[in-house]
Amino acid sequence: MRARGITVFQFFGKAAQFFGTNVNPVGLDPINGIGWKFLIVYSVWILIEGILIYFLWPETSGRTLEELAFLFEDDERVRKTAEAVKHEIQHNGSASEDTVRDKV
Repeated sequence: MRARGITVFQFFGKAAQFFGTNVNPVGLDPINGIGWKFLIVYSVWILIEGILIYFLWPETSGRTLEELAFLFEDDERVRKTAEAVKHEIQHNGSASEDTVRDKV
């Protein structure tokens, strides 16, 4: 799942780079483009992105790795993680990250 996420991230990063390199100069051109008004359009777009990120991305700070697994991983991986944590707590009294990673 992580590899797919990185692939999607890279795709959109490269698309934004292409946009910045090829579209921004045309939009800022005072003769063929809309000139300084393009900066207003650009700023509004960035504001919309910020609002979407604020309301749609899940909060991950202060959560354990197991909680994040329940948020982002598939059901089989979540089940294995929960079993490994339960097993570690029952046998050693606490679950260290390295031990849980070895069992999953």
